[in-house]
Parts: sequence; C-alpha cells; structure tokens
Amino acid sequence: MAQFNLRTLFALIGWIALLMAIAVSSRSAWLMTALGFSVTAANCAGKLTALQTSRGQHRAVFLAWLLLLISLMMPAARGCGNEAVPGYRAAAVTMRYQVQPPVHQPAQVWLPAYLEFSLLNLANLLVIFSPLLILRMRRGKGRAYGVLLAAGATAMWCMPIGERPGSLLSGYYVWCLAPLCLLASFRLRWWVCAPMASWVVAKWIWLRQ
Repeated sequence: MAQFNLRTLFALIGWIALLMAIAVSSRSAWLMTALGFSVTAANCAGKLTALQTSRGQHRAVFLAWLLLLISLMMPAARGCGNEAVPGYRAAAVTMRYQVQPPVHQPAQVWLPAYLEFSLLNLANLLVIFSPLLILRMRRGKGRAYGVLLAAGATAMWCMPIGERPGSLLSGYYVWCLAPLCLLASFRLRWWVCAPMASWVVAKWIWLRQ
C-alpha cells in the first residue's frame, strides 16, 4: 500500500509538472486539452473510482452547474477593441451562430466553425441536463451521454489552439472545468478517447488549411 501511494504521489507530481511546463511554454494553448485528456485517461484506467460513488456523482453535477453559472458572469474572451466579453454574451454568440450560420461564405470557411459551435452548444446542454445522467446510470445506461459529453468537452478544451495568446480569459477556463467534473464522476472506457482524438486531429487539419 505504501509503495502504491508513493508511486501515485510521484505520478501526480510529474503530471502537475508537465501541465505547468505546457502552461509556460509556446504550447500553452494545449493546456486544457492536456488536462482533459489526462483526467480522461486516469478515469479509463480506473484511477478515479473513489469519485464515482452516488454521493460523488451528485456533487459533481452540483459543481458542474455551479461552474457553468459562474463562468457566465466572468470575462470569457476578448472581443472587438480588446473588450472583455462576459460568458453569457459568448454563449449567446455561439447559439446565434448555430441558428444563423453565415451560409453566404464559402463552406470551407464557416462549416468547420459551425461544427465547433455545435459541439460547444451540445456540451452546455449536456451539463445543464446532467441530472438525467445520474438517472440513466442507475438504469445501467448513459454511455451515449458520456461519448457526446466527451466530444463536446474536447471542443471546449481545444478552443485556445490557433487563437491569439491572451484572447481567452478566466471565465473560459472555469467553463471548461464544468464538463471535466462530470467526466470524472462516472467510469469511461478507452474507446471514448477515439472521438476525442478525432476532434483534435480535425481541428489541427482545419487550422493548417
């Protein structure tokens, strides 16, 4: 037991050191992606079972809701004229884009952004309706919810990639933690990483065009 605890401690220290190294490097835009994937990997490896009790899941839902609400009030991004845009306005822009996409532009311009915003809106809806996840898990279901939440959360975590440094503010990072709390609260399988990695690759290809 002591050996296991010591190994876990070293792994945790190494993980924190890696995230800090990413945060201060030229790859800082990948910080949230690295955090999200590492927590997901720990979940798939069965390292988060202590958090996946009935009480832990209820707390995760409450915390996810709280983080989502707080993020709406915090500055989320910098808009025109370097103005700080609060989270609720950023959410409104995202929803408006999905309802009224700029179809007059070439498809290769607006379609990738439309897909990204669709995943962001999906993630928000899944966080809002997360109490239904607990009900479905009690019936032995909820796998589709987990896959969709993982895909939406990945789109959230990848937003800084390709953006100007400093364009995303504190509210964005608080927002990203909401689905992360939920993903840590129920067991995931390794195959869930496939759609997550697919979005990272898709965005990388999109940005290189």
